[in-house]
Amino acid sequence: MGFELTITQTIYNFFNGLGLIGLWNIITNTYVILCLGFLLFAFLQRRWILIAFYAICNAIGFGLKELITLFYFRARPYAVLNLNIKANLTANSFYSAHAFVAFISAFFIFFLTKNKWLRIGAIVLAIIIAFSRLVLAEHYISDVFAGFLVALILYLISKKIYDKYYTEKP
Repeated sequence: MGFELTITQTIYNFFNGLGLIGLWNIITNTYVILCLGFLLFAFLQRRWILIAFYAICNAIGFGLKELITLFYFRARPYAVLNLNIKANLTANSFYSAHAFVAFISAFFIFFLTKNKWLRIGAIVLAIIIAFSRLVLAEHYISDVFAGFLVALILYLISKKIYDKYYTEKP
């Protein structure tokens, strides 16, 4: 058993032993709150170009995930560990789309507001969502880290382009 699989199994066993898997199932889907939170906040501020950059980053991120799927397959940890989990997921584990969306949303919220509590809240929620993927044995650490890394790279590229070529009037 590999190092990542051992860590995933340990995390899953710990939280399953506490009876908290149901809570983590709820937490894992709060990425939608980050996504909708950014869109609503940007919409209310009429930051149309920022919304477009966000949508493009998401499209590129999901396109990249599908492209990787054509060349690289990695079974999900719960399948490898033969855990009795009823998950309606694709078989490929790499990379975590939940982590990607959570972090890209948090990064754009960070860009959109100067409110430190909203910024901290968005990043903390993204981290908790990413951790939930490990707790539920749906991803390996490298899957979650790759989702974070893709989000960070796309965000930094889009921010650089935005800052260089566009000044939006609020």
